[in-house]
Amino acid sequence: MSARTSTILFLLGLAALAAVVWKLRSGDEGAGAPQGRPPFVLPVTLAEVRVGELRPAVELTGSVLPEARSRLGFERAGRAATIEVLEGAAVEAGALLASLDARDAEASLARARAAQVLAERELERVLSGERAEVKRRLEAELAVREAEAELARRELERGEELVRTQVISESALDALRAERTTADSRVQAAREALGQAQAGSRAEDIAVQRAQVELARAEVALAQRELDKCELRAPFPAAVVRRLAAVGDSLASGAPVLEIVDRSRRQVEIEIPASAAARLGASPRLRLTLDEVRDFALETPLDAFVPVADEQSRVFRGVARLDASEDTAGVLKPGMFVRARLELAVLPGVLLVPSDALRVMGQSTLLVRAKSGVGADGAPSLSAEFVPVRVLGAVGGESAVEALEGSLAAGERVVASGAAMAFPGAPLLPRGDHPETTQP
Repeated sequence: MSARTSTILFLLGLAALAAVVWKLRSGDEGAGAPQGRPPFVLPVTLAEVRVGELRPAVELTGSVLPEARSRLGFERAGRAATIEVLEGAAVEAGALLASLDARDAEASLARARAAQVLAERELERVLSGERAEVKRRLEAELAVREAEAELARRELERGEELVRTQVISESALDALRAERTTADSRVQAAREALGQAQAGSRAEDIAVQRAQVELARAEVALAQRELDKCELRAPFPAAVVRRLAAVGDSLASGAPVLEIVDRSRRQVEIEIPASAAARLGASPRLRLTLDEVRDFALETPLDAFVPVADEQSRVFRGVARLDASEDTAGVLKPGMFVRARLELAVLPGVLLVPSDALRVMGQSTLLVRAKSGVGADGAPSLSAEFVPVRVLGAVGGESAVEALEGSLAAGERVVASGAAMAFPGAPLLPRGDHPETTQP
């Protein structure tokens, strides 16, 4: 059975009970009442339903949070050498917060830099080629080898003449020939050595040495990076929340040392119920207030709306990011509870009634309409009629509604005060119009 059906049955039962009570009282007291008039009436204040525009808002709560909250640790293991800040300290971005014992890292960096210098000097040597004195020595050696080759050639020529005259043997001539060949080879080797010295280093050798220099530079950068890991610096302007380590502690890589919060950027997170989330405007705004500071109020736009409800609470999350020019006095601090008045989309051309006229019964909301009729004595009369409605929004004591059953039109009158005692068919006695919604 639906909630609406249950409510209707409840109302019908209440009406029947009221009728029985009325009948019994009529039987007991009817003799003293004028004929044709009910034994009692319900004094009420009436208001007129009107058509207008409503700018609804909803009162919510939220929390002030920093945009960033971090637990900082070193990227390498080591022993904590210094912790430079205390809890509550304000630091700027890049400020040194803590450091590790860096002696091993400094030694590694020094070794890498020395290797880089060595590789660069070797590249310079390869690029410049042999020194001038080396070239002169090679030229002189070539001249010696050429002279030796010339001497060997002449000795071979004489030997060939002497063999024909049988002064020397063929074996002696073979030895002279071998000496000539050896001398020619020495000349060729000397020429090649001199040519290489004059031409400089080969392109392949230069490329290899350049690669060695780049490798050495990479080793220096890596060693510098390891040294930098020995320092812990603030990633943004921050306030230190707590120290989580002490000087002398042996720390694992990533172990938290300090907890910090961003002190330059704050945001307010609010929980938005589904009924309000469905009626957000294009550019909703918030009015923030604090119970602790009565005269504080801040208006700011709702910067972000997360369009996914929490699975447990079924509420949506909204975020207002405070600009640096807002709340320059720093009244809103992370962790504070705030009250937030959230503007909803404007409702044009809706039916407006006083919020006091709404009556909640179970899960239903009702209006008590003053139904016109004629009494037994022929005089005009008013009686109560229940109209189930849906509330579209409310602001300033006025609510926008639409009828769930039947109809509701502008100009009709509803009970603004006294509705709690009304029941269907109850005779109404107007005491005056409601001051807030009598205008046509």
